Amino acid sequence: MSQVPAVRRMMGQNGETILKSGLANDLETWLGVGTERLLHRNNYQIDEITGVVEQGPGRWRDKVDRALNRMNNVTAEASGMRQANVMLERWTAASVVQKFADMAAKGGKGLSKARLADLGLEPEMAERVMKMFGEPGNFEYAKGLVTGNKVVRAHFDNWTDKPAREAFLGAVDRLTKQIIQRNDIGNLIPWMSHPAAKMLMQFRSFMVGAYTRQTLKSLHFRDGPALGAAIGTMAMAGAAYVAQTKVQSIGRDDDWAEKRLTWNKIGTASFARAGVSSVVPMLVDTAMYAGGQDAVFSHTRTTGQVSNMLFGNPTTGGIDDLVQAGRAIAGLFRADGWSQEEARAIPRILPFGNMVIPVMALNGLIGDMPEFAPRDRN
Repeated sequence: MSQVPAVRRMMGQNGETILKSGLANDLETWLGVGTERLLHRNNYQIDEITGVVEQGPGRWRDKVDRALNRMNNVTAEASGMRQANVMLERWTAASVVQKFADMAAKGGKGLSKARLADLGLEPEMAERVMKMFGEPGNFEYAKGLVTGNKVVRAHFDNWTDKPAREAFLGAVDRLTKQIIQRNDIGNLIPWMSHPAAKMLMQFRSFMVGAYTRQTLKSLHFRDGPALGAAIGTMAMAGAAYVAQTKVQSIGRDDDWAEKRLTWNKIGTASFARAGVSSVVPMLVDTAMYAGGQDAVFSHTRTTGQVSNMLFGNPTTGGIDDLVQAGRAIAGLFRADGWSQEEARAIPRILPFGNMVIPVMALNGLIGDMPEFAPRDRN
């Protein structure tokens, strides 16, 4: 809590915009924390070796690819996920630095040798890192909200032990990307690069990455931090599910929210949305679907798609959405009128149709319609 982020920027004397939080700016400079918008810009592409700006040859495939990348950026911004990810990464990286500062003040106690080794810090290197926290000029401190030693600046360029600095920066980067998960090269299973796997696992790459970063790691350590992280993420996931359901139910006068906010639904959503569960909900629901049983976690995905492996992706799910939208449009010309079920099928094929504001607006427009379509239409 001592490192609650200050995300505002200010302009320096040279016209450069820098973060108001000195520590966040230091971490952005040395680690690139919170640079999502820069990394995902698609108006230019730079070759990593030559540094030359590359432009596509102008083929229709390149134009389509660039257009899709722009739409992806628009979606990330409009949904608020990019800003949330930036804030969480900055907060987490600053909290990791604060954690090590608190450990240094306690003589190096706070993380087990196994945890430090997982971050690339052997006992001798960890001792050298702790020593650098005590050197004057390496850090600036202020009175914190929780602790009395809040880190407000990190002057990594002042470190006299350069190998210790690089090891510490690597540990901060590794732990930050584990807590706020970011997939990197070599993190996914090799078969994930196959086109068929890419199609089936759309919107699920983080789930697959969490299998190694969260599930296997937690099972390997089986310690207090692993248990605390699992409980904490499940609690936050459950709270987010409840909040999302409450917002999406605004304007609805049926019992949709009541059915989705039972303790059973909240519990399964808390488990499914926590990183430690990773691929377990998908495998369970795939087996249930194959066995002709009802899915357990079908209500837990933020995209609104089903949770089994075969049809819970934009490609196969999109085909079904198109069919359902066509049936819904056909229902407009029937004498017995339209239903809420049919009206909700239309936005699923439209851009941003699953966002909160369009959903709330639709709820208000169709509230007086019958909830379901007549049985003879099926």
